Amino acid sequence: MRKEIFTLEHFKTSLTRIFTESLLVIILSLLTLSASRAQCPLACDKDVQVSLDENCKAAITPDIMLEDMGTGCPYDVVVYNINNLPLPDDTVRAAQMGQTLKVAVFLNGNQCWGTILVEDKYPPRIDCPDPITVYCNETNYSIPAPVVSDNCGGAVYRKLISDVVTDFDCNENFAGLRTITYYYEDVKGNKSDTCAQLVYFRKIDSAAIGWPLDIIYGCSKLDTVPSPKSAGYPTVNGQPIYPKWSICKIAVTYEDQVIPICAHSFKVLRKWTYVDWCLPSGRNIFTHFQVIKVIDDEAPDVLCPADVTFSTDAWTCTGTTVIAPPHIVQECSDKVKIEVGYKPYLSPVPPVFEGSSIAGVVKLSNGFYSITGLPLGYTWVIFRVTDDCNNYRDCPVRVFIEDKVAPVTVCDQKTIVSLTIDTLTKVEAFTFDDRSHDNCGIARFEAKRMDDGVPCLPQYKNGHLWSEYVYFCCEDYGKTLMVNLRVWDQAGNSNTCMVQVEVQDKLPPILKAPACVTISCEYDYTNYDDFGKVVKDISMRQPIKINDKYASYCNPNLDGYVYDGCEVTVKVTNTPNLLCGQGTITRKFEATDVNGNTATDYQIITVKDFTPGNVKVTFPADITFSTTCLTKEELTPDRTGKPRIDSADRCNNMMTTKDDVTYVAQQDACVKIIRSWTVIDWCIYDPHNPESEGIWKGIQVIKLINLTPPDFTERCLDRSFDVTGPGCQGQVNFIYNAKDDCTDSANLKWYHIVDINNDGTVDPLYTGPGNNLSGIYPVGVHKVTISVSDACSNENRCSFLMTVRDAKKPTPYCLSSITTTVMPSTESIAIWARDYNLNSEDNCTPKNKLKYYFLVNQVFVDSMLFDCSHIGKNTVRIYVKDEAGNFDFCETVIEIQDPNGVCQTGLSIQGKVTTTAHNGVNNTKMIWERSNPISSNSSTTNSLGLYTFQNISSGKDYAVRAEKTGDFLNGVTTHDIVVIQKHILGIKEFDSPYQMIAADASNNGLVTASDISAIRKIILGVSKDYPNGQASWRFVPVSYVFPDPKNPFPFVEKINFNGISSNQTAADFYGIKIGDLTGNADASNFGNHAEQRMAETLDLELMMSSSHANSELSLPVMSMAKQVISGFQMAIQIDPAKYEFLGLNSGELTMSAETYHYADGVLRISYIAPGTVELNKGEKAFSLVLKSLGSQFNQAYGLALSKSDIGAEAYNESGEVMNLNLMIRNADRSTNKYQLMQNRPNPFADETNVEFLIPTPQEVEFVVYGANGKVVFKSAQMFKEGSNMIHLTKQNLGGEGVFYIQMNTNEYTETKKMVLIR
Repeated sequence: MRKEIFTLEHFKTSLTRIFTESLLVIILSLLTLSASRAQCPLACDKDVQVSLDENCKAAITPDIMLEDMGTGCPYDVVVYNINNLPLPDDTVRAAQMGQTLKVAVFLNGNQCWGTILVEDKYPPRIDCPDPITVYCNETNYSIPAPVVSDNCGGAVYRKLISDVVTDFDCNENFAGLRTITYYYEDVKGNKSDTCAQLVYFRKIDSAAIGWPLDIIYGCSKLDTVPSPKSAGYPTVNGQPIYPKWSICKIAVTYEDQVIPICAHSFKVLRKWTYVDWCLPSGRNIFTHFQVIKVIDDEAPDVLCPADVTFSTDAWTCTGTTVIAPPHIVQECSDKVKIEVGYKPYLSPVPPVFEGSSIAGVVKLSNGFYSITGLPLGYTWVIFRVTDDCNNYRDCPVRVFIEDKVAPVTVCDQKTIVSLTIDTLTKVEAFTFDDRSHDNCGIARFEAKRMDDGVPCLPQYKNGHLWSEYVYFCCEDYGKTLMVNLRVWDQAGNSNTCMVQVEVQDKLPPILKAPACVTISCEYDYTNYDDFGKVVKDISMRQPIKINDKYASYCNPNLDGYVYDGCEVTVKVTNTPNLLCGQGTITRKFEATDVNGNTATDYQIITVKDFTPGNVKVTFPADITFSTTCLTKEELTPDRTGKPRIDSADRCNNMMTTKDDVTYVAQQDACVKIIRSWTVIDWCIYDPHNPESEGIWKGIQVIKLINLTPPDFTERCLDRSFDVTGPGCQGQVNFIYNAKDDCTDSANLKWYHIVDINNDGTVDPLYTGPGNNLSGIYPVGVHKVTISVSDACSNENRCSFLMTVRDAKKPTPYCLSSITTTVMPSTESIAIWARDYNLNSEDNCTPKNKLKYYFLVNQVFVDSMLFDCSHIGKNTVRIYVKDEAGNFDFCETVIEIQDPNGVCQTGLSIQGKVTTTAHNGVNNTKMIWERSNPISSNSSTTNSLGLYTFQNISSGKDYAVRAEKTGDFLNGVTTHDIVVIQKHILGIKEFDSPYQMIAADASNNGLVTASDISAIRKIILGVSKDYPNGQASWRFVPVSYVFPDPKNPFPFVEKINFNGISSNQTAADFYGIKIGDLTGNADASNFGNHAEQRMAETLDLELMMSSSHANSELSLPVMSMAKQVISGFQMAIQIDPAKYEFLGLNSGELTMSAETYHYADGVLRISYIAPGTVELNKGEKAFSLVLKSLGSQFNQAYGLALSKSDIGAEAYNESGEVMNLNLMIRNADRSTNKYQLMQNRPNPFADETNVEFLIPTPQEVEFVVYGANGKVVFKSAQMFKEGSNMIHLTKQNLGGEGVFYIQMNTNEYTETKKMVLIR
């Protein structure tokens, strides 16, 4: 039983109910008492609620705890605390609030137990405060607090009900009323009575306004008009009525009148206006004037400079001081005036500015002051600082001038001392002076030899000391000595300088050259010492002897000689002046002594031709080669013989040339070469004189005789060709080739005979001359006989069978869909493939002979069983096969329904198809196949690569595989070829079996050069698919473990489920894009994959040239920077209306036919280097060969780097991908004139290129001049006809500036201006 016990307050609130219940209890008790007067019941209540009274306590009595209480029974109550200890008495208090306590009632040794919950439900008591009155502008006033108390003394909290301000009209006594309504709540949620606090807002009387007082500011405190916040507001009862006046019906404004006094000093007349909107007009406006002053009456607060010391000026005996102005510590004016003057230092007492001199005072650009002409000693410098209000302060500074300037010593740059006959030569110190000077005067000179006079010891004992004299001796002869000169001034400052002293004589050497000599052209005069020498001892002269019978000499025939008192050197310069070996050789002898005195003499050597016209020429004899056939290139003069030239000497300039005319299939030889020899002595021959001597001509006949027939380059074997129509025939492309050891392939003679269907009858339509058997052949087996003969009529013959096979697939047409149901008895239905034919056809096979199949587990079956695992729509392929075994398929939809509900819910197979980088492969066709009963089904992966097969029949065997066709170029670039090549060469091998599978483009289980060829054909557009049926994608189960990861072939491509009994959720495959070794394929088919590239770029430049119609152009592609590459790819768009593509020629890069492919106006290039190739700046990488179809002067029009074809990219030596840029230069490169182009770039910082045109091969000289006309660079060399280029660097020119480059030939000179910048 649960009982609630309330406090007195609760009894008061429920008096009627309690009185009625109590009266009823009394009556019942009396009745009970009378019935059982002697009984005392003892039954306690549980869960009794007890509320504390206004004194926060409650006494626990028996009547509270007992269900029924006997009268006069001696009950005793004990209340237990929560720790099960009895309380001191039977009263609970605040300490027990919220607790459930145990209570025991004892009676005559018996007891009962109950529990009480002690609660506080007595509300707080509140006494509300009286109303208050404040002015209407007041916002910061105190609200009197009510008197609040709680029975248990706990915390009470104010709860705001509303706070409302009410505006009164002007006819009311008050401006408004604020009513704040609230109550208090104790921690137990008991609520007090409600209070309404009233605040009356009193209207403002103008007499109650406290106006702001007048005020004065110093300018250091304030330099602008002060706001009311600083200068004061009008107030009422101490609170401002501006800028806000709460609910008062007034308005307060002000306006200022500013009266300037001086800078930052002014007076403000502030007019305050007060408007009372409740007073009648004309009596409701009140004004008040406030005076505010801001005054500057203080001198500037400055920090004076410290005393300074300066030296005298260099050229005068007075000093110049540079001194900073005083530092302004504090000043109101925006600027101050600083005056500077100076006074003589007469007293240590600081002087005032008045009376100071301002001569020589200059204010510097940095704000400092310079004062010149200050005398030696102290001088007062006074600064006066005056502000804009004429307040000033003086700053005196002491300046000390002292002479610290050393003399300016000026020495003779060089003094020559000629020794006297004395042992020592005495030279006074001032001799070495060259007008030294000092600002305050020179006192004396002294000097000292820097070698301390050591060579002149012991005579010169004090050479290490400074002295008025310096001494020299004979040991100094021929030397250059250094002497120090020291100069002293009046103040004791000194300075030194050095002078070179050369001790010498003035006499030049005596020189005589060897005798002059005449020799012949036969003499070898490369050793000039044969013609004599110059000796220093005249007694050692020898006669000159030349081993030439034509030699002659001048008299006397002796060596030369040289003499000088000191050491002498002789220099010999040999200058030949010869034409065709004749002329003179001048030998210049130059003798120089130690003083540089020079004497010169010459020896002349004359070279003459004493035997003109003695040259003899013998031409080689005719020759025949019959044992070994040689190519024309092998028939060099080293093999066939050269002209022999006898008796030619240095006076002859012989040149030999030849010209060959070749005849093929001559009567007496297979090949006959008529070789015309010409020998010219250019020292005699005059090409303009037909009768000139010095030219010899001869004819040599070279014959080749051969008996060996040509060899076929192809083996003589039967061949098969696949054709695709039109009809039951097709184009066969076959050209037979042969080579011969003597006859060029172009000169071989061919004939072919074709027997169609090999029935013994020659078909004239296919028979005739030539080696090209190409044509349209019918399907069947044909016999071909082909013969080839060389220029010597040697013949070779080959016969073989040509099998022409029908390779065109049938054209299947299927019903679009069929709907059927599974049979209730078998839960399946058999479907025949032929039932889906909708008039399929073939080029060779009649329609009634076409066969129709399903393909299950790579086996053709004519029917397939569909069961409960096919419930729903199934996309199946119907294969149509012709008599030649060609087949193709069409897809149809078979919808299997179960209207009879015979199928149970089946199992599922699901999985994911991703790349090895875990990117989902979209649109992959997933196929399950079943052998018993034979059946299959397909599904397609989504963009995440996920797929699911539902309704899989339990207990049967299933195989799941994947296929994805087409899009062979996706992710495939030349970069992949580079990676394969590095693997093949062992530079960087593959790191996974999946790369091996991706590299096997030729589908032979190997990674070889054939895979590189197959991938390159895809890139170049030569092939649309890979050979040997290789698919675009291959798929490997993720769970498959390769037995040998380095040789993964063959590998598993299916996932088998034998007797499937549960759902399969991990039938996952890896998709491998064939040819993509770098993982760049877009597996999602969304076209959003981008290959990561380096910041490096291969820059190429296609050099254009103007042309005429039907002219052939060879356009070089140049490297624009030094770069090491391992390959590149790009596509060039060529306008077929303007150009015919002829091919590519190699440069630094070898361009074979496999490297490029041209089709439909697009040239695709895929190049890989054998290792790496270094392209230097300006080198030709390769050439583009075109035929111009019209006159083109803007060749760049019609050529462009294709952006929509294969990507333009290159690969560095590490195989990393770089950008590739191709710049097509549009410029006139006509070679019928000279032209010097402007260098590019210009201006330039490090290097530049200069292009030029010349009409013929010749030597061209380039000279670069500086702006001052000085030659800074010169070069001359041979250049080819047409466009050429030279390269200049900053190092060639020596520094920045303006330069002029001049191009010189025998017929042309032109100059261009260049600018080299930092």
